[in-house]
Amino acid sequence: MRPLVWILLVLSVGAYAAEDPVLAEIEGKPISASQVRFYVKKRPLLAGYLQTGYAGWRRVLEDLIVLRLLNREGQRLGLPRGVEDDEDLYALRVKRQLLPACTKPDAQAAKRFYRDHPELFSTPVLVRLDRIELPAGAKIEGQQALAFLREAAARVRAGQILLRDLTRFCPQGKDCLYDLGFVRLDGLEDSLLKPLKDARPGEVVGPVPAGEFVFLYQVTARREPILTPWRQAKAEAAEVALRFCRQQAFAQLKAELYDRYRVILREDTLRAVQ
Repeated sequence: MRPLVWILLVLSVGAYAAEDPVLAEIEGKPISASQVRFYVKKRPLLAGYLQTGYAGWRRVLEDLIVLRLLNREGQRLGLPRGVEDDEDLYALRVKRQLLPACTKPDAQAAKRFYRDHPELFSTPVLVRLDRIELPAGAKIEGQQALAFLREAAARVRAGQILLRDLTRFCPQGKDCLYDLGFVRLDGLEDSLLKPLKDARPGEVVGPVPAGEFVFLYQVTARREPILTPWRQAKAEAAEVALRFCRQQAFAQLKAELYDRYRVILREDTLRAVQ
């Protein structure tokens, strides 16, 4: 092969790899961003998640991983595949066979569950947020936006400046400070925004890169959970307990499959994907 052709081939492969990053591995076999996009094309209900940055991409990626793991586990155990089973139906069949049975508790057990899990019968934590956003590629005072906001966050925490003082650095004079109002904090366990769950008014969280922007958040108010009284919760307590049992059983199964098939999530790459 001629040297020039070889160089062009290497460059093209490198460019493709950069455009199609590997987000995870199952037993050393890669799952790339293009595979996630293809997965979504066949499942339109998931399409919106890819527009929400890291959290949405992670949600869809894990959905794809679980689908593949259930198919592998079914094959490993020799579970029969129906004639009309595609990978989704087969995965569902395997999941139902592997998960332990959960039964609805009686009234006494449901009340014990209510006492043991008050967070499941409470309103969610709500925080009111201000947010500064800057284009990730912007250079501000000689720094990339992420580095600039990292230093700015430290200065806000130290009381040297206010969050609104950063608006003078908005590119092209565009307003980049937003009052997001009160927001729920569900599903932040694996997110860079997890610190918001315990943040008090005045605290700053970030910066958080997401797609083409970098964000810095400040909590301006907080509403703590309110427990629903038992007289109101008892009608649904047994159903909540049953649902919780199924969720816990699935989480345990998922953890076992992740371990058995050596699943690796490339978090840094996943956070940068667009």
